[in-house]
Amino acid sequence: MKTEWICGINAVKEALNSNLSLEQVLVNSKIRNTEFKSLAVELKKKNIPFKSVPVAALNRLYKGAHQGIIAFVSPIEYFSLEDILNQVYSDGRLPFILILDQLTDVRNFGAVSRSARAFGIDAIVIPVHNSVQVSPDAIKTSVGALLNISVCRVQKTIDAVRLCQETGLNVIGLTEKSKKLISDSDLSLPLALVVGNEQKGISTEVLNILKSTVRIPMVSGWDSLNVSVASGLAMYKVFEKLKH
Repeated sequence: MKTEWICGINAVKEALNSNLSLEQVLVNSKIRNTEFKSLAVELKKKNIPFKSVPVAALNRLYKGAHQGIIAFVSPIEYFSLEDILNQVYSDGRLPFILILDQLTDVRNFGAVSRSARAFGIDAIVIPVHNSVQVSPDAIKTSVGALLNISVCRVQKTIDAVRLCQETGLNVIGLTEKSKKLISDSDLSLPLALVVGNEQKGISTEVLNILKSTVRIPMVSGWDSLNVSVASGLAMYKVFEKLKH
């Protein structure tokens, strides 16, 4: 899948005005004018990652006149989590959401997305920063699953957790540190499942507001599973319950 980008302040503004989904925006770190500051505000509103980089990095990416800004076009359209929840309820269904808290490995992301597609997830939620994004590599690793499932982007994972809690979803964190087995938990919909980072697990600020956490039982002396395997097993448990 070919990577596409847009260069120049006016072109990027036009892309934002037309609601084109952007993967990431890179800006020359030496630019400080008001026009770029207002653009940064708009990018934050739309949950689009942006960062300042040396002009040499921009020059390596694009040999023409980039005017100090390069925006990467997203291979998918990102959705609003609030819109997804409203749509699912409007369809007469109960939502099943997967929230990924700072997952960073593209291969794990692809594998998790395949399971999410297989087990009826309505949307995958990822934060803007410190997280894997929907890149061409992620889509390839997911074997196309990411093209067939809604992906929502939020400023922080905790924002998604709070929204789900406020709209009546049972939000459950998946962590090996939990004392409660997943088999002993209420997995009925509406439900949001939170999965953490590959090394650190679910962040402390998110754990602090979760009312429920669960773990997957394993043989004595072994307490760790790959995040894609663990999340796949958890999603299957919910899916299995729905089918009975």
